[in-house]
Amino acid sequence: MRHRITISVLGGLILALAGCQTGPRTTLLVDFPTDGPLKYKMTSQRKVEIRLTGDKPERDQSHTVNESLELVMEYRAVESNPFGLSTIEGKCVSAKVQRDSLRGTQPAKNADVAEALTGRTFRFTISPTGRIEDYSDLEKLVKEIGAKSFVEGVKAPTLVKDPDMLMDFIAIQWYLWDCAAAVKNPSGGVQIGKDWKAIQLLPLPVPIPVARETTYRLTETPDPANPKKAVIASSYAISDKEIPHWPTPYEGKFNLKGSLFAVMRNYRFNTIEGSGTAVMNLDKGLLQSDQQQWKVGITAEFLLPLGNSLPQIIVDQKIDIQRIGE
Repeated sequence: MRHRITISVLGGLILALAGCQTGPRTTLLVDFPTDGPLKYKMTSQRKVEIRLTGDKPERDQSHTVNESLELVMEYRAVESNPFGLSTIEGKCVSAKVQRDSLRGTQPAKNADVAEALTGRTFRFTISPTGRIEDYSDLEKLVKEIGAKSFVEGVKAPTLVKDPDMLMDFIAIQWYLWDCAAAVKNPSGGVQIGKDWKAIQLLPLPVPIPVARETTYRLTETPDPANPKKAVIASSYAISDKEIPHWPTPYEGKFNLKGSLFAVMRNYRFNTIEGSGTAVMNLDKGLLQSDQQQWKVGITAEFLLPLGNSLPQIIVDQKIDIQRIGE
């Protein structure tokens, strides 16, 4: 049995009576079935290119690495409250990481700790708009798994950790419903062509918390031929704002093992270009799909001076989320 939320009807009546509605509005709300789980396939993949420019053309070098995280996730309503907070259980059915080694480095001997998510569950409370209110269980899980990525026997202040894709897992879970949760006046709905924004964690190959400002825009509203679908476009910008309330898997300072990132510092995140498209099923109150692609330009410095050259880093990333098992 599904508990449908009537706040959209109420919001429409309030706006109509107030004379504030200047065009058709779509209310974006999130619902969860109580008779079975929602199931998604989620993929985060990126190509990282590090360009080293010397004082002569023949000294120019380029190092690349490809890595990807593929998840199958299930979400099930434990307690459903259409007018307040609902308790949802997430389960990682499977997690698989693939990574190429950088030229000149040895491939990682250990499996990515993100694969230890397989079979694990966590609970969180969520509002009708998709805003996660209590994430303590999720944070406990990622801290437990994140601790396993550190090299044993190496103590502070020179902690060393293996590369992992936990930040990608966190970003996907934490912002899965942000296209709805970020709407400032959810009962009032959104109009086609109007923008709303969210500050989000930008997943990167180096575990540094960097904020991304995501701008959402409703580009397609339901029509009589397809009354269930709303299409939401997204674009991105680097932000210097603090990332609000995200589950952190690590604490303290550390180096990244087996990577050129281990000999770099003073990262500057200069540019981001990209876009995305999310599709909401309004009839069922769920995210149907979300596809994002962006390219980030980064500069850094080496720990030891190597002339005037600075490493130029390009991160080309894609995230693809698709509902499966309908």
